[in-house]
Amino acid sequence: MYRVLIVDDEPFVIEGMKTAIDWIGFNFEICCSTTNPLHALEYLENNPVDLLITDISMPQMDGLELIQRVRKINSLISILVLSAYDNFEYVRTAMRHGAENYLLKPLNPDELGESISRIVSHLKERSTLSNTYGSMMLTFRSIFTESWVKGSLSEDEFITRAQMLGVNLYLNNYTVLIFTADEGISQTTEKMSHLFDYLLSLFVGTYISHFYFETPSRLVCIISNPTTELPLASLLS
Repeated sequence: MYRVLIVDDEPFVIEGMKTAIDWIGFNFEICCSTTNPLHALEYLENNPVDLLITDISMPQMDGLELIQRVRKINSLISILVLSAYDNFEYVRTAMRHGAENYLLKPLNPDELGESISRIVSHLKERSTLSNTYGSMMLTFRSIFTESWVKGSLSEDEFITRAQMLGVNLYLNNYTVLIFTADEGISQTTEKMSHLFDYLLSLFVGTYISHFYFETPSRLVCIISNPTTELPLASLLS
């Protein structure tokens, strides 16, 4: 059973969250809910939590600061952000600190359920990848890279998330590399980990690179030459 902590300065929002979806059906339990972000931090310091759902605008501490402090306590926690304001800077900052999604109030139960479903899938994948490769691959950037390769984002979503992450979309070359190891070979994950470290050192200063592990034995990489950009006119033609 996964554990979720909900933080919002409005009690009626918390109560609504508790009944908005079938948490048990998603294999989640609400382990703590609070209107005070400081209380949330105290709880996180002493208890395991898989998912933090937090409001942005709160009197004691805003949600962005809370996310940053939570990351220092638990770098692997999944984060879902709520806000009554459709503010791009809020969204960008939240995503850069690893938020998995940003939902606007009043909350749509279907959107919440869809987000929780995705998070459950990521938690299952991350459990394996975290045990193998550590927290480095558990960032929003790796999730974006996977969506990029698989074409699972709409054009608007793709451009918005690329801007949030500072990904340059004006380069005229992108190469996808896929490295696969035989899952039957002993020490496969150790070899893939060494390969990943080697590629990082190889590409630094030469190529712009984005990675994700599709499985523990399958590494996908997008590389680009940072010195060649398409002129804006050609992108708009």
